[in-house]
Amino acid sequence: MKALSRTVQFILIWSSVLLIARIFQYFSFGTNTFDLSIFDYAFFNTMKGEIFFEPFHGIYTSHFGVHFTPSLLALLPFYAIFRHPLFLMIVQVIAVGGSAYFLYRIVSAFLSEFQAFLVISAYLLFRPLISGVMYDFHPIAFFPLLLFCLIHQFITKGRTWLKVLLWVLILGLKEDLSLYLTLFAVVVFFKFSKRWGIAFFISSLAYFLLTYLFIQPSFYHGEGFYLFSHWSHLGGSLAAVAINLLINPFRIFAFDWSGMSFLKTLNYLAPLLFIPLLSPLSFSAIAIAYIVLITSSETQMHSLALHFSFYLLPFLFYSFSGGLKVLKKRFGGRALTYILLAILLINIANSSLWEHLSHGKYSGLHQYKYLKAIETELLKRKDATIFIQSSIIPTLKKDNRYRMLGKSLPEGIILINPELNTWPLNKEGFYRIIKEHTVIAKEGDFYILEVF
Repeated sequence: MKALSRTVQFILIWSSVLLIARIFQYFSFGTNTFDLSIFDYAFFNTMKGEIFFEPFHGIYTSHFGVHFTPSLLALLPFYAIFRHPLFLMIVQVIAVGGSAYFLYRIVSAFLSEFQAFLVISAYLLFRPLISGVMYDFHPIAFFPLLLFCLIHQFITKGRTWLKVLLWVLILGLKEDLSLYLTLFAVVVFFKFSKRWGIAFFISSLAYFLLTYLFIQPSFYHGEGFYLFSHWSHLGGSLAAVAINLLINPFRIFAFDWSGMSFLKTLNYLAPLLFIPLLSPLSFSAIAIAYIVLITSSETQMHSLALHFSFYLLPFLFYSFSGGLKVLKKRFGGRALTYILLAILLINIANSSLWEHLSHGKYSGLHQYKYLKAIETELLKRKDATIFIQSSIIPTLKKDNRYRMLGKSLPEGIILINPELNTWPLNKEGFYRIIKEHTVIAKEGDFYILEVF
């Protein structure tokens, strides 16, 4: 049997370490209703015939009306075995680890084994990637795996049916992804195949328009203009937002170069020594995703944080591999090795992995022993809608009566723990709520309250 390369061994070690970290994260209440429980409930209710229904957007309705993600249905047979949010947390790590393997296959075509090892090590320690993979569960985390696999199929002249399957799965990951892929289709046109590039461009644009204008609205039954709420400052419809940005392109730069987005942009390029810019065609594929994110009014989006990094990472690292080709041709293999060593050292120092491996990150572990008693108390209130702190819901047995506690305090039964992650409120606010309202039950630092 052929021995595993050191790169594959590192990918397996990295995946194992993060799998353990995610398990500790779950049992220490380090997750949230947005977005782990949303998808946990969506899968669970799909098994009962209610396609992707979840109760966390104000009403009990299909999540396909919020984000159209049909490719996730491929996970349903596997979810049916476990029926637990930990499955989703773990499969996200496996998907990102798998993306590293296919990136390794791409770069090993022109780099030495040691150089490929340095690239993959930097990729898996890249700060935005670690922050994304450790944040709840998001369909977009599968994007790097599927895109790198698709690129590898083009490089190795793989089977047509597999390219089509991968493209369909990518389009179905999230409705907005199809818009960003129009520029990747241009890359395919010039680098791999004009026929495939044209097919990808037409299908991605058609899918985007079909989804946004017809499919997604048919699933959405809430109030207000949800689909474009993060861009309402630019217009009230898809056409209005697009026209506004085309007529006033300075608004893009006003968003990006106004503080947080600028610093976050540097956090993507500086640890890679700006090498992706040496492959301008491949790097251009990032443009639409980048513009959409930084012009959003949602903080995590315009700061390119957490799971939103997965929109950018595949394009970034594919252009990084193209930049490495340029450097190798210009300066030779030895100089490239020194450059890659410097990049790895930068990413070791900059990585957020060490924060996720620290003991203090899992200080909530001792609170888990109180959950059974809390659930017993909640079951006594069979007919009540119960509002629960976001970080607690993923650890409770699924119940469609549960709603996430928002910034405003509703009347009724609420469950909180001020010593856990208190988002979207704060610790002081929770203690004030406890002081001002009736405590029905208390276990450890968990409080069940009745609010009038």
